[in-house]
Amino acid sequence: MEAGLLSWGDGKTALNLVKEIAKRNDRGLMIGNGCKFTGEKLGVKRIPHVKGQCLAAYDPRSLKGTGVTYATSTMGADHTCGNAIPNPANPAYNPSAPTGQGPVSQFLQAYFAAIDSLGMCLFASLPLLDIPELQKNLIACVSAKFGTPLDENYLTNLGFSVLKTERKFNEAVGFKKEDDRLPRFFLEEKLLPSGNVFDVPVEEIDSIYNF
Repeated sequence: MEAGLLSWGDGKTALNLVKEIAKRNDRGLMIGNGCKFTGEKLGVKRIPHVKGQCLAAYDPRSLKGTGVTYATSTMGADHTCGNAIPNPANPAYNPSAPTGQGPVSQFLQAYFAAIDSLGMCLFASLPLLDIPELQKNLIACVSAKFGTPLDENYLTNLGFSVLKTERKFNEAVGFKKEDDRLPRFFLEEKLLPSGNVFDVPVEEIDSIYNF
């Protein structure tokens, strides 16, 4: 659609194109290699990816904490690493504010890194965010499993240790700080009707790995 080869909103044809992945024809192989590969092959300039990983449906111009996660996640634009969305349990959080997003993203990335490492379903872990005192029950379960006393900071410490390890891997294979950025059009093109752009300062984005 972005390349002008398909009409905007033509979902039926888009679905048929996805089905071509299984046929392993030229278009199917192109699409199966992801949006970065497809966009570059078709000469598209506005490609919604970070580190080769396509963005999900959460627009970082409104959900700016999620935008920080997209930019800095070691796996690229993966919303499951830390999707910062409005929550009645935290009414003071403004997802569209240009500042204050870094700490939120950092906390969520560490939390979900721990949850993933424990093999727990992301959705099952959400109540533990809304009711933090429940986290002690999860920590007690892990402690009982391994027969090792664990303190109240176990999840946070586990999450940060995972992020450090993943970061070291990325650095070893050539990723740099400059790769922790959203595509430029999110910074320049306004999201209607709000008029928002992704305007979180780079200093705040780069602070994610200050731990």
